[in-house]
Amino acid sequence: MPVMKNNKILYLSFAGLTSDIGQSQIVPLLLALAEKNVKISVISVEKNKDFEILGHYVEKALNEHNISWEYIFQKNRPTVVSVVNDIKKMRKIAYRLQNENKFNTVYCRNYLPSIIGLKLKQRFGVKFIFDIRSFWADEQIDNNIIKKYKRHHRLVYNYIKKKENLFIKNADYIFTLTEKAKDTINKKWNAGNKTTVLPPFVDAEKCNLPNKQQQVIDALNIAFAGSISPWYKLDEMLDLFKKILEKYPKSKFYFFTGETPASILNKAIVRDINIEHFNIKHIAFNEYYSELNKFDLALFFVKDVFSKQASFPVQMNEFLCKGIPVICNNVADNEKIINELNAGIVANKLSDDEYSKIVEKIPDLLKTDKQQIHNNIVEKYSLKATIDKISDIIIF
Repeated sequence: MPVMKNNKILYLSFAGLTSDIGQSQIVPLLLALAEKNVKISVISVEKNKDFEILGHYVEKALNEHNISWEYIFQKNRPTVVSVVNDIKKMRKIAYRLQNENKFNTVYCRNYLPSIIGLKLKQRFGVKFIFDIRSFWADEQIDNNIIKKYKRHHRLVYNYIKKKENLFIKNADYIFTLTEKAKDTINKKWNAGNKTTVLPPFVDAEKCNLPNKQQQVIDALNIAFAGSISPWYKLDEMLDLFKKILEKYPKSKFYFFTGETPASILNKAIVRDINIEHFNIKHIAFNEYYSELNKFDLALFFVKDVFSKQASFPVQMNEFLCKGIPVICNNVADNEKIINELNAGIVANKLSDDEYSKIVEKIPDLLKTDKQQIHNNIVEKYSLKATIDKISDIIIF
C-alpha cells in the first residue's frame, strides 16, 4: 500500500524505551515503522538507571531513522501524585508537538498515555490507537496496589474504569495481546470489528537456533525470564523444579531477572533444594538471546487473575523462537498457542499430582522438533509479521 507523505504518528508510552520491554518490543517496532517512511515522534517515561546505560544508544538508533524522541524521568517510587504530574508533563509536550507537526495518528501504549491520546483526538481530530497491554485498572487491584476498601483508592479505580470505557468506545483502532482480551472487549463493548490481536513479536534475526543440541541424561537446564513479582507463581515453579530434580538430579534453574537472589533462594531452602541448582542474574537485552542457547526447557506459571486475560508473557515467544519447549499454566492464550505449535506442556492445575505427570512427559518434550517450533514462531510472531499485520491500520 502506498504511504502518504504526510503520514505522521505520535507514539506515547509510560514504558521507557531504555527498559527491557522498550528494548525488546517498543524500539524495534518504531524503527520498523520508520522504514515504512512514516514520520514518528515519541514521548516516553524513563527510569534514570536504565537511561544512564542505554539512553545514548537508543537516541542514536532513533536519530538514524529520523525519529524524534522526548522523555521525562519517573520517580524511583511513583505515587498517584507523581503519576498525575507525569501525565501533565507528557500532555504538555504532546500538545506542543501536535501543533508543530500536525500528527494524524496518536498511538497510545496502554492506559495512562491514552488519557492524553483521547484528548488529542477530541481536540485535534487525530486517529486514536489504544494499545491494551493489560486490563490495567483491574491489574492494579489484582496486584494489590489499589485497595478498593480505601476510599481514595476506589476513586482512582473508578476514574480509570470510566476512562477505559471512553478509550474503547472512542478508539479508532484497538490492539490487544490476546484472543481472550478481544473476546472480553467484544462482549462488553461490541468493539471486535476494530480490535486486532497483536501478541509480542520476536526478532527473527537474533533468535537463530544453536548448531548443536545437548543430549540430556540426568541434567536439565531450565530458564525463567522476567520480573517474578507480582505476576508469577514462584512457589509453584519451585515445587515443580523439586519434582524434576528427583528424575534429573543435576538440573539447574536459571532466572534472568532483576529480583534479589535471596527472594528466590530463601524459598528454595525452605523446600530443601540446594542453592547450587540455581543461577540468578539480570542481563542486558542485547545479551539475552545468546544466553538462551543452552536451555532445554523454559518454565513459568502465571497468576490466574482477570487482568491477566489481556496479558501475554513476552518471554514465551522468545523461548519458542529459540526452539525451547515451554512448561506453563493455562492463563490467557497460553494453552491455545502451546497446543497449536506442539511446543510444550500446559498444566491444567498446579498440584503435586500434576507436577508428577509433567515430569513423566519431559522425555517426549525434549524430542520436540526445535526447528519446527522456531519456524512456526517466526512465521506468526516475527517483527515483520507484526508490521505486515498493522501496516494497513497505522499507515494510510
